[in-house]
Amino acid sequence: MFEHWPDIPPSLGREITSPRPVTIDLGTAIPTHSPTFGANELSLRVRAGGLELSGRIEGHLHAWARANNGAWIGLISCTLETPNRLGKIQITQWCSQRAITPRNEGTP
Repeated sequence: MFEHWPDIPPSLGREITSPRPVTIDLGTAIPTHSPTFGANELSLRVRAGGLELSGRIEGHLHAWARANNGAWIGLISCTLETPNRLGKIQITQWCSQRAITPRNEGTP
């Protein structure tokens, strides 16, 4: 993961060997901006079949890395679903620490 960042000290990044369960705030992790004009005119296909990018979902944390402004970002993996639950995709991406909350296994 950090093969192109040689001798990375723990104060700048660390890989988590056993991914930790987390809750991810999708609105913070993947900010989107709905169209302001015609938003109420979206087709049912889009509203029911587009990816749901709001709310909180379960996922896993794989690593931390630090930005040059001091902020931490986490490498997370999770499954995004459509509101009608007929479609889903697996993602792995970096996101702001603010979007990630630790979760104990067995805790909703």
